[in-house]
Amino acid sequence: MRTLFISEDLWELVDKGYVEEEIPGDAMRDVRKNDAKVAAHDGDGSQTDIPVMDDSVYKAAAKGDIEVLKTIPESEFHAQLTPKHNTILHIASEFGQTECVKWILTLPACSSLLRCPNLNRDTPLHLAAREGHLKMWWSH
Repeated sequence: MRTLFISEDLWELVDKGYVEEEIPGDAMRDVRKNDAKVAAHDGDGSQTDIPVMDDSVYKAAAKGDIEVLKTIPESEFHAQLTPKHNTILHIASEFGQTECVKWILTLPACSSLLRCPNLNRDTPLHLAAREGHLKMWWSH
Protein backbone atom coordinates (compact mmCIF):
# COMPACT_ATOMS: atom_id res chain seq x y z
CA MET A 1 0.00 0.00 0.00
CA ARG A 2 2.85 2.38 0.82
CA THR A 3 4.17 2.13 -2.74
CA LEU A 4 0.72 2.79 -4.17
CA PHE A 5 0.26 5.91 -2.03
CA ILE A 6 3.75 7.16 -2.89
CA SER A 7 3.03 6.67 -6.60
CA GLU A 8 -0.19 8.70 -6.23
CA ASP A 9 1.63 11.41 -4.24
CA LEU A 10 -0.54 10.67 -1.20
CA TRP A 11 2.00 9.22 1.23
CA GLU A 12 2.55 12.49 3.09
CA LEU A 13 -1.07 12.47 4.21
CA VAL A 14 -0.70 8.94 5.56
CA ASP A 15 2.69 9.57 7.13
CA LYS A 16 1.99 12.97 8.71
CA GLY A 17 -1.78 12.69 9.15
CA TYR A 18 -4.32 15.47 8.80
CA VAL A 19 -6.42 17.75 10.90
CA GLU A 20 -10.14 17.06 10.59
CA GLU A 21 -12.19 20.21 10.23
CA GLU A 22 -15.87 21.03 10.13
CA ILE A 23 -17.36 21.43 6.66
CA PRO A 24 -17.80 25.17 6.03
CA GLY A 25 -21.41 26.16 5.45
CA ASP A 26 -20.89 27.06 1.79
CA ALA A 27 -18.57 24.14 0.96
CA MET A 28 -21.27 21.84 -0.38
CA ARG A 29 -22.73 24.60 -2.54
CA ASP A 30 -19.29 25.56 -3.90
CA VAL A 31 -18.30 21.98 -4.73
CA ARG A 32 -21.65 21.37 -6.43
CA LYS A 33 -21.38 24.64 -8.39
CA ASN A 34 -17.87 23.78 -9.57
CA ASP A 35 -18.98 20.30 -10.54
CA ALA A 36 -21.89 21.69 -12.57
CA LYS A 37 -19.57 23.82 -14.71
CA VAL A 38 -18.46 20.71 -16.56
CA ALA A 39 -20.24 19.85 -19.81
CA ALA A 40 -19.48 17.04 -22.21
CA HIS A 41 -18.74 18.15 -25.77
CA ASP A 42 -19.16 15.96 -28.81
CA GLY A 43 -16.54 16.00 -31.54
CA ASP A 44 -18.66 18.41 -33.60
CA GLY A 45 -18.74 21.01 -30.80
CA SER A 46 -22.30 20.30 -29.72
CA GLN A 47 -23.09 19.53 -26.10
CA THR A 48 -24.43 16.26 -24.78
CA ASP A 49 -26.84 16.23 -21.87
CA ILE A 50 -25.29 14.61 -18.83
CA PRO A 51 -27.57 12.97 -16.28
CA VAL A 52 -27.30 14.87 -13.02
CA MET A 53 -27.36 13.34 -9.57
CA ASP A 54 -30.61 14.10 -7.79
CA ASP A 55 -30.20 17.00 -5.33
CA SER A 56 -31.54 14.98 -2.40
CA VAL A 57 -29.05 12.20 -3.13
CA TYR A 58 -26.16 14.67 -3.42
CA LYS A 59 -27.08 16.34 -0.12
CA ALA A 60 -27.52 13.00 1.63
CA ALA A 61 -24.08 11.81 0.50
CA ALA A 62 -22.41 15.12 1.40
CA LYS A 63 -24.02 15.14 4.85
CA GLY A 64 -23.60 11.40 5.41
CA ASP A 65 -27.35 10.83 5.75
CA ILE A 66 -27.44 7.04 5.48
CA GLU A 67 -31.19 6.88 6.16
CA VAL A 68 -31.93 8.84 2.98
CA LEU A 69 -29.43 6.77 0.98
CA LYS A 70 -31.09 3.55 2.20
CA THR A 71 -34.19 4.54 0.21
CA ILE A 72 -32.23 4.32 -3.06
CA PRO A 73 -31.96 0.94 -4.80
CA GLU A 74 -28.35 -0.30 -4.90
CA SER A 75 -28.46 -0.31 -8.71
CA GLU A 76 -29.02 3.46 -8.62
CA PHE A 77 -25.71 4.07 -6.84
CA HIS A 78 -23.96 3.58 -10.20
CA ALA A 79 -26.49 5.63 -12.16
CA GLN A 80 -26.45 8.67 -9.88
CA LEU A 81 -23.60 10.80 -11.26
CA THR A 82 -22.65 14.45 -11.06
CA PRO A 83 -21.61 16.23 -14.27
CA LYS A 84 -17.98 15.36 -13.41
CA HIS A 85 -19.11 11.75 -13.03
CA ASN A 86 -18.64 11.71 -9.28
CA THR A 87 -20.57 8.87 -7.69
CA ILE A 88 -22.32 8.88 -4.35
CA LEU A 89 -19.14 7.35 -2.91
CA HIS A 90 -17.03 10.19 -4.38
CA ILE A 91 -19.28 12.77 -2.70
CA ALA A 92 -19.32 11.05 0.70
CA SER A 93 -15.52 10.66 0.52
CA GLU A 94 -14.92 14.26 -0.49
CA PHE A 95 -16.96 15.52 2.46
CA GLY A 96 -15.35 13.12 4.95
CA GLN A 97 -18.51 11.18 5.76
CA THR A 98 -16.74 8.16 7.29
CA GLU A 99 -19.77 6.20 8.45
CA CYS A 100 -21.52 6.79 5.13
CA VAL A 101 -18.45 5.60 3.18
CA LYS A 102 -18.23 2.47 5.34
CA TRP A 103 -21.94 1.76 4.83
CA ILE A 104 -21.76 2.22 1.05
CA LEU A 105 -18.81 -0.17 0.84
CA THR A 106 -20.81 -2.89 2.64
CA LEU A 107 -23.38 -2.94 -0.18
CA PRO A 108 -22.57 -5.83 -2.55
CA ALA A 109 -23.48 -3.87 -5.69
CA CYS A 110 -21.37 -0.87 -4.62
CA SER A 111 -17.91 -2.33 -4.02
CA SER A 112 -16.93 -1.50 -7.62
CA LEU A 113 -17.54 2.21 -6.88
CA LEU A 114 -14.22 2.19 -5.03
CA ARG A 115 -12.37 1.84 -8.35
CA CYS A 116 -14.68 4.11 -10.35
CA PRO A 117 -12.90 7.23 -11.67
CA ASN A 118 -14.61 10.54 -12.33
CA LEU A 119 -13.86 12.68 -15.41
CA ASN A 120 -10.61 13.86 -13.78
CA ARG A 121 -9.62 10.19 -13.31
CA ASP A 122 -9.97 10.59 -9.52
CA THR A 123 -11.32 7.67 -7.52
CA PRO A 124 -13.17 8.27 -4.24
CA LEU A 125 -9.88 7.56 -2.46
CA HIS A 126 -8.17 10.38 -4.36
CA LEU A 127 -10.87 12.86 -3.37
CA ALA A 128 -10.76 11.77 0.28
CA ALA A 129 -6.99 12.21 0.34
CA ARG A 130 -7.10 15.59 -1.39
CA GLU A 131 -9.60 16.87 1.17
CA GLY A 132 -7.64 15.44 4.12
CA HIS A 133 -10.08 12.63 4.89
CA LEU A 134 -7.74 9.72 4.24
CA LYS A 135 -8.04 8.37 7.78
CA MET A 136 -11.55 7.07 6.98
CA TRP A 137 -10.07 4.54 4.58
CA TRP A 138 -7.77 3.05 7.20
CA SER A 139 -10.56 2.49 9.71
CA HIS A 140 -12.68 0.48 7.25
